Amino acid sequence: MNTATQSNPTNHATSDSSPSQESGATTSDAWPSLLCWIRFYSWTTLAASAYGIGIAHVFSVVGEPWTTSPTAGAVVAVHLFEVPVTLFAIGVAIFGLRFLNTTNRELYHALLSFLNVVNLAFFLFEVQLVLGAIARSAPDAEVWLTGSIAGILLTAIVVGFTLQVRLGLLLQSVKAGAR
Repeated sequence: MNTATQSNPTNHATSDSSPSQESGATTSDAWPSLLCWIRFYSWTTLAASAYGIGIAHVFSVVGEPWTTSPTAGAVVAVHLFEVPVTLFAIGVAIFGLRFLNTTNRELYHALLSFLNVVNLAFFLFEVQLVLGAIARSAPDAEVWLTGSIAGILLTAIVVGFTLQVRLGLLLQSVKAGAR
């Protein structure tokens, strides 16, 4: 058997002709670096989720409800959308921190891909809230805090998509090396 294409449980495959080597890195070099970025993204997602949850409840704690949710029905409707989305993001972050390894990279890639779509929908929802707050002359704090959540989501989309592409290329090079 050719040693250049032998499988390795930690690296999955090494190959002299892998696409990642064209940029100067081998598959085995790319995974630890990518894993570091995934862990950073996961911790950042957890911090951003905590920030968003805190911001979402700050006005009700101080006795001034959001102008976007003046009634109990509006509060329930917002929670029906935002709670599952936030819990999914937290779940993907925990998976990235605690369970991600070379044997389940494909699963994480699928979860991250779906999270990027979910974050895009959440971002559009937050932008709609910002535009609505501006239109009804909501307090500046509400506009800026809602806008900050939209900005965080946009950043999560860009970083998440970058990780999705990098992980996809790594998985592709692993499969090419296994042939």
